[in-house]
Amino acid sequence: MYNGFIYDVPMGDEPGHVYLVTKGRCVGIFHTWEETAPHVVGVRCACYTRVTSEDLAIMLMMNVVDRGEAEWVFY
Repeated sequence: MYNGFIYDVPMGDEPGHVYLVTKGRCVGIFHTWEETAPHVVGVRCACYTRVTSEDLAIMLMMNVVDRGEAEWVFY
């Protein structure tokens, strides 16, 4: 949780790329596309990207939360 906004962060810090979902059925950080896809595929205006590290993803997520742009979508 950051500034009152709850999002998922994977356990452990595996090296390599991760996926950052800032608007989707589940908002958070995921290690694989297989984990990410169910939260964004079919979601209108889903917002996600692949980034180089979990640390970078967390920093970007905090920026998005600070701007009020992170959003859980329930449809």
